[in-house]
Amino acid sequence: LEKEAKLEADDLKHHDQLEKEKAKATSKSIELDQKHQAAELKHLTETKTKEAKETSERLKEEAKQEAKDIKHEQKMAAKGFK
Repeated sequence: LEKEAKLEADDLKHHDQLEKEKAKATSKSIELDQKHQAAELKHLTETKTKEAKETSERLKEEAKQEAKDIKHEQKMAAKGFK
């Protein structure tokens, strides 16, 4: 009976150890998933920020060019009326 109780206790210890390892692995997996998601989010944010900056620069350049074109047209129109 004592041997049986000892075997059962060892069995429970072993089972408990397996459960702890399983929980640890699950925790590690969740941690890695979170790190991966954070890295993806950072990359996405950087990409969108860069795209927004490029769009802003392009729009500024287009506005400058449009202003130049309008000035040029006004000069030509003024010359035409003289």
